Amino acid sequence: MAISKPHLSSKHIDIKKDNTMIFVAIGIAVFITIFGITSGRALIGQASYHQRVITEKQKSLEQAKANLNNAEDLEASYLSFAGEAINILGGDPEGEGLIAGSNPKIVLDALPGVYDYPALSSSIEKILLDNGYQIERIGGSEDESLSSGSGSTTISASGSSGLTEIPYPISFTADVSGAQRLLGILERSIRPFYVENISFSGSDQNLSVDINMKTFYQPQIQFEAGSKVVD
Repeated sequence: MAISKPHLSSKHIDIKKDNTMIFVAIGIAVFITIFGITSGRALIGQASYHQRVITEKQKSLEQAKANLNNAEDLEASYLSFAGEAINILGGDPEGEGLIAGSNPKIVLDALPGVYDYPALSSSIEKILLDNGYQIERIGGSEDESLSSGSGSTTISASGSSGLTEIPYPISFTADVSGAQRLLGILERSIRPFYVENISFSGSDQNLSVDINMKTFYQPQIQFEAGSKVVD
């Protein structure tokens, strides 16, 4: 038995076509709406990111201008400090002797930028021998953590690097006045020495003097330009 297909009138056909077109139109409208919202969010996020980048660049530019002004002021101060007719110790910048030398050299000699134990030993030995002291012992053992390092510290412009202590004991033979004179020599030294304690043994004319003292060095400062990631 054959099954006949239902007969659709032209009106039903038109309604079906209209429904199909409506569904297609709704689908297109939904797609456009979602695409617009997604694109809008992406554009807003990108605009916000660019604004943050611009803000950070403006801050960097202002900091660079301030650094340039500070560098010019520092250069002028350095030239004035280095060109003084009498140095900070009251000596001749062009002369020779304990208090002679230019101001920059005096400052560098006072606080070396590297841990150089052999050089320190040589300078103290020279002080003792030039003033007629009989050396029994100078110095101790080097600090491996300092001697193996590069002697420099990398910091930001806003950071700071402090002093590093170097313990340095000495023993020598002298009379009472000689021991007092050495303390005066250390006090007038360009390089700072901090005497922690002194012990004596022997007679007034043949004292064995043990001094526990320390000096310092200041690690060199290396400025590094950094970068910042803007999220």
